[in-house]
Formats: sequence, structure tokens, C-alpha cells
Amino acid sequence: KGMAKEGTHYKLRDWLVSRQRYWGTPIPIVYCDRCGIVPETKLPVKLPTNVKFTGQGNPLDVDSFKKTSCPKCKGDATRETDTMDTFFDSSWYYLRFCDPGNNKEPFTKADYWMPVDQYIGGIEHAILHLLYARFIFKVFRDMGMVKADEPFKRLLSQGMVTYKGAKMSKSKGNVVDPGEIVTKFGPDTARTFILFASAPEKELDWSDTGVEASHRFLQRAASMADFAGGTDEKDKHLQSKIQQTVRLVTEKLQAFEMNAALQAVMETTNFIIANKEKISEKKLKQSLAIFYQLIAPFAPHLAEECWERLGNKTLISLSRWPKYNERLVKPEYDAEDTLVDNVRTDVAKVIELTKIQPKKITLFVAAPWKRELYAQLQKLMKDTRNIGEILKTLMQSKLKQHGQQVSKIVPAIVNNPQRIPAVVFDEKQESALLRSVSLDAEVVVELEEKAKHDKARQALPGKPAILVE
Repeated sequence: KGMAKEGTHYKLRDWLVSRQRYWGTPIPIVYCDRCGIVPETKLPVKLPTNVKFTGQGNPLDVDSFKKTSCPKCKGDATRETDTMDTFFDSSWYYLRFCDPGNNKEPFTKADYWMPVDQYIGGIEHAILHLLYARFIFKVFRDMGMVKADEPFKRLLSQGMVTYKGAKMSKSKGNVVDPGEIVTKFGPDTARTFILFASAPEKELDWSDTGVEASHRFLQRAASMADFAGGTDEKDKHLQSKIQQTVRLVTEKLQAFEMNAALQAVMETTNFIIANKEKISEKKLKQSLAIFYQLIAPFAPHLAEECWERLGNKTLISLSRWPKYNERLVKPEYDAEDTLVDNVRTDVAKVIELTKIQPKKITLFVAAPWKRELYAQLQKLMKDTRNIGEILKTLMQSKLKQHGQQVSKIVPAIVNNPQRIPAVVFDEKQESALLRSVSLDAEVVVELEEKAKHDKARQALPGKPAILVE
């Protein structure tokens, strides 16, 4: 009804300014019986070094610090003994970093360096610190000391770390000692687990098994530095894979999606290990050099060691970040590798379910009419996702003779379009790829239209039917 409106209220707490303790910034004012409250002119006010910490009262409440003279009348006066909270220092010291060697002014060169591009902090810390830092910066702006309106361009608030469902903290006694992790697994494992387990702005639930899994991944990644290489069958496939990983890791790091960047690195690790005997030594070493550059932000120690093992004489941390080369990217290579990987995974699942130790594995390749069905579906789904309308259109084509199967396939695809592979190979291409799949049994490839086993009818383009015997 228009009877209320939104409003924002900022509350600056006085505890930021006044603390009865030793550490912190001295408040530069004195109290004079004649002149009242007077700003201190002899700056900076330094904390005394001869105080005693008894645990009782304010350590600065001593004559050696309190007694001073009034800046105006030069008579006896008393110095303020409260100090400002450390929040005060951290609310402006980023400006000091702009010109740390200046001994005459609090800061200069701020208009060149400011504002800060990226502010990162814990969620509890950022709420307060960000408010105070903005307040003080705007005071400097109003005083003409800086030109920018805001001190920080972008904020990333880190999520909290939890352990077994509770916030990790010293008071709860559920803190994991990083020293123990470093001693057992090394610092790279701890970093990799933290960055992979959760997006930085989300909560991270500490997991001992997750730490161990990260350690195993790094061991696999390190082992690749000693690979010798083999044929050149997968050279271009690896080049394409590496370049796509360069693009993904670069984009995800800039977006602070470290877990997604690591996922791309892990997938590339799996590809290299699975195809090491089909990659020439030259291309393998070239690609591994790029690979270790990509893993360096997550596991810098491991990356440096592997970089040296590849024969490099300089530090990887001083090398240029790899540039994405789109010319080397071939989507069809990815489609081929994805098909082969998916078949391996599907066969493993079938074996696990049937509990059979196979001597023969038959892979049935989908009939040509199913590839035509996929092609028509992709066109039709651009205009509608109505299953009835799509089936009506398809039944007016040659696909009508396969009506019973079409009526089962279409709803599954419309409800999940990702079931259609990025590249749909023809029968000949898919058959050749399936023959290259190495499994712990004899592999036989049959065409659905020529096969006698009923299992063949389950085959779809890019997803062959599997018979384990």
C-alpha cells in the first residue's frame, strides 16, 4: 500500500574507538584543566615500552605515559589512555602500502593505486571491517586526500570452515592442526583439499577422507613427470585437451571458482594417465609443462619439483601463464575421448552389477535411423519441448516404422537433452572408436541392425548397448 519503504542504517560501534588496553593506536588528545580537550600536536604518539602487564586495569594508566603538557597553554595536562581497536589500523593501512617508504606523510600515491581491485575476507570479519574501512576512506575523500569514492572494487566473503557439522573454532576444541596435515601429507595437499572441497564463498566441511583423496590425486599428478611417452596416436587429442584446460582454469581462477578449475585439472590428469602410451614423448613433455603451470596455484611445491624434473632450469613461479590457443582445439577429439571413457565406465558398472568376470564383451552400435532421430530431435526442440507435438511430426516421416521405440526415446531426450552427444558419429566412426576401447576381456563390436541378440535394441548413438559374457 506504499505505507513503508526500505532503508539502510549504518551503526559504527564506539568499541572500535575506545579500548582499555595496551595494543592498538593511541588516541591523540590530551585533557587540560584550562583549555579542555585539546588535539595532540606532537605526532606520532608512541606507546611506552616500560609498562607492566598485571592483568588488572589499563596498562597505560601510568604517570610515565599519562602526564604531559598542553599543546595550547603548555601547562600540565593528561594524555588519553584508551587506544583504538586494531580495526582502526587495518581500516586504512592499505593506503600506507601505496607508498611504504614515505616517512613524512601517512600516505601518497593513493590516486595511482586505489581503489583495491579485490577485497577478500572471512564473513564475520568483512561485515565490520568493510564498514569501518569504507567510513574512514570516505573521510579521507571528504578531506581531499583521495579522489576515489570507494576503497574496494569487488568483495569476496569467504565461507566458514566446519568440522562434523560445527563451526571450527578454538573455543569449541574442534580445530584441525595444520601442522599435523603438513607433516603427514605436505602443504600442497591441505591447499588442494580446501580449494577443491568447496567454493570459497561457501561453507567448507573439513573431511579427513577428502584430504587423503587430494593427496592421492597429487601423487598421480606428480608421477606424470616421469612418463616416457609412446606412439603419437593421441598427440592432437592431448593438445586439444590441454588448451581447453588452459581456458577453463584461467576463466575459473578469475571468477574465484577454484573447485571448478581443479576439476578441469583432474580430468586432464586422468586423460594423460589413461593415454600415456599413445602420446609421443615430445608432445607429452610440452603438454606436461603447461599442465604443471596450471596446477601451480593449487600445489606450488609439487609444481616446482615436477617442472624441474621436466628439465627446466628456471622456477615455474617465474614462468609466463600459458595462453589459450583456440586453433589447437578440436571438439571432435573431445567427443571421441568422451565416448571411449563413457564406455569404459558403463562396462565397469555392468560388471559390478552382474558380478561376472567377463571373457567377452560385446558392444552394439546403434542403427542409422536412431542417428537420424537425434538429428531431427535437435531441430524440433529448438521450437518446442512439447513431446506430443514432436512425436506427431516424427510420425509423419520415415521414422514411423520404428514408432514403438521412437515413442520411448523421445520423452527421455526431451526431458534431458544432454543425452544427445555433442558430436554424433556415424556407424563406421563409432564402430572404429569402440574397437579401440581396451578392456580386460575380448571386445567385439556389432551393428544393431545385424545383431541377433535382443540387447542390441538398447543401443543409442554414442551409448552402445553392452553384453558381458
